[in-house]
Amino acid sequence: MKQTERLRTILLLTSACLLITVLGIALREKKNSIVVSQEQAPAPATDANVELHNVNYSTLGADNFKLWDLSAATARVFDEGKRLTLDGVSITFYQRSGASYSIKAAHGELDMETRNIRISGGLTAVLPDNAAIETKSAWYDNAARTITTEDPLTITRGPLVMQGVGMIANLGTETVSILKNVHVAGSK
Repeated sequence: MKQTERLRTILLLTSACLLITVLGIALREKKNSIVVSQEQAPAPATDANVELHNVNYSTLGADNFKLWDLSAATARVFDEGKRLTLDGVSITFYQRSGASYSIKAAHGELDMETRNIRISGGLTAVLPDNAAIETKSAWYDNAARTITTEDPLTITRGPLVMQGVGMIANLGTETVSILKNVHVAGSK
C-alpha cells in the first residue's frame, strides 16, 4: 500500500514538473513573438465594378453547340457587367468537325452583349493542323465567327514559315487568309 502511495506521489510530482516545464516554454515562446513583414502593394485605382480571379466562361450558339471557352487569370467588370477586361487570356474555339483553335494572349476585352473579344499582347494561336500563329493583337467577331488582325504575323507549320500583314480566320469555313505582304520560306 505504501508503495502504491509512493508511486502516485512520484507520478503526481512528475506530472506537475512536466506541466510547469510546458507552461514555461509556452510563455517564453509567447514573449519572443515572430514578426513576419509582408510588403503589400496598394491595389491599383480602377473604376471596375468587380475584380475576379481564375475566371472561366463559355458561349453557346443558338442550337446549344459550344462555340468557345474563355479562361483568364484576372477579369475586371465594367459598365455594370457589359464589358470585361482580362489578363492572362486563353480561348478555345470549337468546330462541329471536332477541330479546335486555341489562342493565348496577355490581355483581352470581352463585350458581354455581343460576345466579341479583343485580345493583345504576345498573342499565340494553334490551329487544328498544329500550325502556330504569332501576332500582336486580334479581334473575334462572334456573329461572323471570324478572327482578324491588321498586325504583322508569322504562321509556322513544320519547316514552312509564312509571314505577312493582316489576317482573316473564318471559323465557319475553317480557312485562314493572310491579307498582304505574304512571304513563304521553308525547306523540303
